Amino acid sequence: MAELKFQVLAISKGLKVSAPVSPASRYDFIIDNGDDLLKVQVKSTKSKKKRKNTLSYEAQLTGGDKVTKYTEKEVDIFCIYLEELDIWYVLPSKKVAGIQYINLFPNSEESKYDVYKDGWDLFYNLDN
Repeated sequence: MAELKFQVLAISKGLKVSAPVSPASRYDFIIDNGDDLLKVQVKSTKSKKKRKNTLSYEAQLTGGDKVTKYTEKEVDIFCIYLEELDIWYVLPSKKVAGIQYINLFPNSEESKYDVYKDGWDLFYNLDN
């Protein structure tokens, strides 16, 4: 469901969305922003934990075998959907490639990734 929601949102933001035919692809979509083609991996999570009076959402950033971590060459952008809150995190691969899990703390001082919440402009400014 997250992949379908991603496609609808990306199209509504003026991006062209393509999907690979091969099931062996390490990315879910190719995004054409008019200047570049970007490889995107979409993840979603329902997993939450209570920590110090705030909620933490954990997303797995590995392939189907739950061990193989993505590299910067395989994915340009990770889009993580927090289903319960209907929030997207749009993160550059260079910030999270090579890790197995990411913990997101929406609207918390502990969140080093909150700057990427609803960060759809990253598709147009990946180098910034």
